[in-house]
Amino acid sequence: MTNAGLPADPDIRVDSIKLRFAAASGNVFPAEPLIDPDRSGLYEDGQLVSVAYVHEDQLVFTLDNFTLTAGGTTRTVTLRLAMNYGVAESFTARLSAAGISAVYASGPHAGQPVNVSTGATSGLVFSGVFTPVTGLSLDDSFIIKDNPFDPLMEAAELQFYLPEPSDVVFRVLTLTGEEVYMHEYSECELAPGTLNTVRWDGRNDEGYTVLNGVYVAMLRIERSGEEGFLKLAVVKR
Repeated sequence: MTNAGLPADPDIRVDSIKLRFAAASGNVFPAEPLIDPDRSGLYEDGQLVSVAYVHEDQLVFTLDNFTLTAGGTTRTVTLRLAMNYGVAESFTARLSAAGISAVYASGPHAGQPVNVSTGATSGLVFSGVFTPVTGLSLDDSFIIKDNPFDPLMEAAELQFYLPEPSDVVFRVLTLTGEEVYMHEYSECELAPGTLNTVRWDGRNDEGYTVLNGVYVAMLRIERSGEEGFLKLAVVKR
């Protein structure tokens, strides 16, 4: 997404993005039975930047303080949709200019709507045959949904794809490699062939809440030896 204004022009804040879906026949397909909003989202640099919910026949992503600075600044987001298995084998998702809600974030017109263009007269259309996710590496699938997070308010959620049954070791380390927290998940606690979620409440192995700072979250799939690493920030407000 780009703010095409001149450097002296006001910044723009994108508040929400709405997607509509259609079956292969072209008929409108309600979002509710098709998409799981709790596992769908917009990601920037691997971090979740939206909250998703279904409204009528649309999937809505709300964004918090997602600002585009004037002067051609571009921010790239990745759309991830989680299908409810077996509902449909193919569909299209359409994003029109009318589905993007944006306002001026500064200047004399702050709070007023902004004219939005998708760069295509008929909007952006995502289509194809969608099947269950397979073949993802741990690096490709390992994401943190809440980063930074406040352990006094909520736990951090980390998702990853597990290709086959295996024990998984989850560790939190300091930037110098000292272990803060470790938990081993047995293969019977996890679902192979799909995305899994692990949570960390910000406590160390002794049960005390850690200090503010940046830590390293590490996952290791024991059967394959594959490891994934992400930086995770703790901010207690």
